[in-house]
Amino acid sequence: MTSKEELRQKLRDKLQQKKMKRAPKKVVENKMEKDFKKMNIDYKKLKEDIERVNKSGGLTLNSNTNFMNSKSE
Repeated sequence: MTSKEELRQKLRDKLQQKKMKRAPKKVVENKMEKDFKKMNIDYKKLKEDIERVNKSGGLTLNSNTNFMNSKSE
């Protein structure tokens, strides 16, 4: 991709994000559901699981591994 194409894509992404912020909740949920469906993820089940985790006090991840600096051999 050329720098001009990259800039166009960034602009499109930014405009899409702003559009989604102004969109009604139902429109946003439909978009999310379609996007997750493309990735073969059940959006409704994911949403229910997230709500369950939040009700149980949240999720804490403790990791001493730094994946960004790990060397592959």
